[in-house]
Amino acid sequence: MTTPDARLSANRLHCGARGTLAVIGLALLAGGAQAAPDGKDVFLAQKCNTCHSVPAAGVEATVKIEKMKGPALPTASMATDVERQSHVVRQEELIDGKKHPKKFSGSDEELAALFGWLGQLAAEPAPGASGE
Repeated sequence: MTTPDARLSANRLHCGARGTLAVIGLALLAGGAQAAPDGKDVFLAQKCNTCHSVPAAGVEATVKIEKMKGPALPTASMATDVERQSHVVRQEELIDGKKHPKKFSGSDEELAALFGWLGQLAAEPAPGASGE
């Protein structure tokens, strides 16, 4: 036979466990709602700056051998032909008869953020350019 005090303690334990699970569930949901990736962060994380510089963002290529450097970004075609450029960096399409040296290994969302950032930079006037 269970005493009234034992039943009350068991009920509190059961309710406490449900409350704890609810808090854990809410924390997991909040953690799952992450912000969209930042294009510059993707560029640096994927080590695109090994070969490419982005002068408008103050990013310099780290490779020391000029022959190994890729074009400074963003290029004119980045704003107009994002789909093709996406295939190039994923090594699904050739550029000048060659595969891109490093295959982009990020997600579609990261790639979209990267090209969105580069496209935004391409749309901005060059530093020091006048609007006249």
